[in-house]
Amino acid sequence: MPFNTLLLSCLQYGTSVTQKNVSVRAIPQKGETILFFKTDSEIACKDLHIMAGDTVCDYLVFYTKDGKTVLCLVELKGSVTDHSIDQVLITYRHMQNQWNELRGKACWSPIHQITWKAYVCCSAKSSISPTKLYAARLGKTFKKGNFKITHEDELGEFLR
Repeated sequence: MPFNTLLLSCLQYGTSVTQKNVSVRAIPQKGETILFFKTDSEIACKDLHIMAGDTVCDYLVFYTKDGKTVLCLVELKGSVTDHSIDQVLITYRHMQNQWNELRGKACWSPIHQITWKAYVCCSAKSSISPTKLYAARLGKTFKKGNFKITHEDELGEFLR
């Protein structure tokens, strides 16, 4: 996905977002940069080559400090469902396809060093009992410790 589209059309103000009465926030510490991008939008879907009817996760969060770079896919839901996990995985696959087009170009080295994470945050009122099933699905794509299904709204520690 071209970052010019993200920066110009999808960048959110601040370091917290709310959707479907579910919020996440990441309070930057000294030396950190944290940016939230709305991926569940028409322009983002167009750049990701996502067809009408396919779904994407709600946000992409960019985190960097001291040479460490994290891209975190965030889905905010009233409750966890197979659909919420699908949204994260579909978005990841489409973004990976975009990155693969850059393979072998000068910008590939820093892109290759990015840590990918996934964060599914549910309403505090919802049950997340089938977490093992959902975690197994995310675990096939994201390394251990790089995905979380939670009620917690504090994203910052997970990014770090």
